[in-house]
Amino acid sequence: MKKILFGLVLLFVGQVVYAQDLNRLMDDLAKVESAQRQVMDRDMLSKSIPESQKDKMPDFMSKADSVVAVIVQHCPQDVNDKIQEGISEAETGGVYEPLATVKKENNRVSVLSSKGEDENKEVYIYVAGGDAIVFVKMSGKFTVEDLANIVKEQQKNDK
Repeated sequence: MKKILFGLVLLFVGQVVYAQDLNRLMDDLAKVESAQRQVMDRDMLSKSIPESQKDKMPDFMSKADSVVAVIVQHCPQDVNDKIQEGISEAETGGVYEPLATVKKENNRVSVLSSKGEDENKEVYIYVAGGDAIVFVKMSGKFTVEDLANIVKEQQKNDK
């Protein structure tokens, strides 16, 4: 009996950890047939931005060590539901710090950051509208002010 209870506890804990792991959610989303996944390190980011645009980039972008983006134009509803459930659990699970969440009709925007004492952070930006999803992870040495600017930039783009 103890083995069965212990097994159930392990299964439950494993599911909670899985639901809160945004990297795993991104990996699952990238498995969708129409998904596009792009990974860029600091050097690639720098080279991809035209010189004429670099002065217009937000300051926090210069602190990003890497950016991973998963884009799905026609996401199956069951996958979309699973990702949104995982995002909701991550927002309340204590592993990530929710910075902003906006839900309006069929659209949702969530910005979360990894918790930690140092400035090495991962920032996740999840945008869903209809059957389209964009899920971005930025890794770098972001300050509290950088995190506030990321939220402001996202809110500016939502208008």
